[in-house]
Amino acid sequence: MEKLDTDVLIVGGGVGGSATALAVTRLGKRAILTEETDWLGGRLTTQAVPPDERHWIERFGCTRYYRQFRDLVRQFYKDHYPLGAMIPIQLENLIPANKNIGTTHITNGCYRLHPIEWNIGESAGMLAAFCLDYHLKPRQVRN
Repeated sequence: MEKLDTDVLIVGGGVGGSATALAVTRLGKRAILTEETDWLGGRLTTQAVPPDERHWIERFGCTRYYRQFRDLVRQFYKDHYPLGAMIPIQLENLIPANKNIGTTHITNGCYRLHPIEWNIGESAGMLAAFCLDYHLKPRQVRN
């Protein structure tokens, strides 16, 4: 079996994983991206899922309550959990880079779309590269 050496191992080549790999390598780190299927991009490339709801909302609108809910949940997490949703409670050196961040199933509707998933992946890649550069664990960066 061939042994591979890398700075960051990314498991899953969906939108978040792909964004993570690009962010890590853009910052000069070596990355291995694994994917169990024959394609990258996850549902964005296989199921014709629209990558961004904003186009639909701007064109067709949404309810005032949906927009208010989405905005309030996003603001709550920005205010109270910077990076917190990306830091596992019991594991070290593991950074979720997809829709698997630590939030509730209710708030999932606010970040389940591809542009947000991409941002999560890019943030994970940048956090990984930062940790490597400064010899820190992700939890130390958050704290």
